[in-house]
Amino acid sequence: MRHPCHPVDGTSRDRRRSGPAGRAERPRELTAFALRLLAERSAARVRRSAAPGLPALRAALLDMLPLDAQSLTTNRIWVSSWDAALADAGHAADHAARYQTSRDTIHRLLEATLDDDAGAGRDVRAQAEVLHAAVLGLAVQAVLDPAGHPEQRQVQLLEELLARVARDVTTPG
Repeated sequence: MRHPCHPVDGTSRDRRRSGPAGRAERPRELTAFALRLLAERSAARVRRSAAPGLPALRAALLDMLPLDAQSLTTNRIWVSSWDAALADAGHAADHAARYQTSRDTIHRLLEATLDDDAGAGRDVRAQAEVLHAAVLGLAVQAVLDPAGHPEQRQVQLLEELLARVARDVTTPG
């Protein structure tokens, strides 16, 4: 009679995979799957429509904020994925690429708000990065403290930020 810890039906291989090394791989795979699914759903999500220029920039930034239950859940998943990115270079690279794409979008939208004279001599890319970072920070605050950052507060802070950025990039320097 065989010992129950040594089955012959192939489950020993599964048991080996479920050891410490196997357990370490499954969370990475699950995180990667969850982020791919999140990215697909995000890409398919209906975005706010707006006229070109500042309204389009505002709409894109509003879409980054957790203004309703669905986007709050999405942002919670995103923030919780940072743990995996800190522990795995592949996840970190994937995050960095997604953030770069998002910053590029904000840069393009911010440039579209300027006429040729207003943008001359300005580091519009830096302004876009500041705007992107601030909105992401606001999103994290809303995830961690939804009661302190309800929809109307997030929108109010975004409007203040947009007003400051608009002044900075259009004021002659």
